[in-house]
Amino acid sequence: MPLMSWKDEYSVKVAEFDGHHKQLISMINSLDEAMRQGKDVLEDILKKLVNYAGSHFAAEQKVMQSSTIILNLPIIRTNTIR
Repeated sequence: MPLMSWKDEYSVKVAEFDGHHKQLISMINSLDEAMRQGKDVLEDILKKLVNYAGSHFAAEQKVMQSSTIILNLPIIRTNTIR
């Protein structure tokens, strides 16, 4: 049983980012499964997860900064790359 499953309520209504979020959930589930099985792949999975998350947040930030509508949303303050 996966640790996390995608739910429609998680959708941000932007197909690209919903796809990113689904991929992140899949990667988290892979990490959880590897940890449960004691596999020696944790470092590789963690590196991939960190790199993918960084790329995802950079893409979100780029869209947020280029959209005056999205800039007014509170999430811009909590999702800023520093």
